[in-house]
Amino acid sequence: MKSVVFFIFLFFFKQKTAYEITVWLEFRRCALPIYLDAAISDLTAYLQLDSASALAYWQRAVCHALMGEFQLSQGAANVITEGKAFDDIRKAIELSPQNAYLYYDEANMCAARKDYEKALRLYDKAIQLNANMAEAYYNSGLVLQKCGRKAEAVTRLSKAGELGLYNAYSVIKQIGVENKQDGKDTKKK
Repeated sequence: MKSVVFFIFLFFFKQKTAYEITVWLEFRRCALPIYLDAAISDLTAYLQLDSASALAYWQRAVCHALMGEFQLSQGAANVITEGKAFDDIRKAIELSPQNAYLYYDEANMCAARKDYEKALRLYDKAIQLNANMAEAYYNSGLVLQKCGRKAEAVTRLSKAGELGLYNAYSVIKQIGVENKQDGKDTKKK
C-alpha cells in the first residue's frame, strides 16, 4: 500500500505547479503524525532505486522538516531530523542546481532556525533563478523585517505584492504603523 501511495505521490508532483504542490503539502501537514514516517520510508526506498532523483531528496527533506516541526511542537528535540532535512535539501540542490524552489525551501528552513543571513542569501539565489517567485520576495521581506532592515523589507514585500502575493501589502502597512509608533516613542522621550 505504501508504495502505491508513493507512486501516486510522484505522479501527482510531475503534473502540478509549485503552488498546487504547496497546497497539497499543507494538507499533508494535517496528517503529520500518521504519514510522515511512512513517506520518509517510501522516499528512502525510492532513493535506493534512483539515487539521482532530486525530487525524491527534496520531498524527503520536506518530510524531515515537517517531522522536526512536529517533534518540536511536542517538546522533543529535532536536531537529528533537522540535520537530515538539510542533508537532503543540499543533495537535491547538488542534483538540480537551477531549481529555485530548492533554494527557497532551504531558505525557509534556515529562517525557521533563525539563521537569517543564510536565509537571505538563499532567498536571493532563488530570486536570481526565478525573478517571479513572489514567495521568495515575501519571505525575504519578513526576514529583513525581523533583522530590523525595514526599508529593504518594504522593497521586497512590495515586489511580492506586485507579483500577486497581496498579503504583502498588509505587512507593509504594519511596518508603516510600527515606524510611526517608533517615531512617536522617540518624540515622547
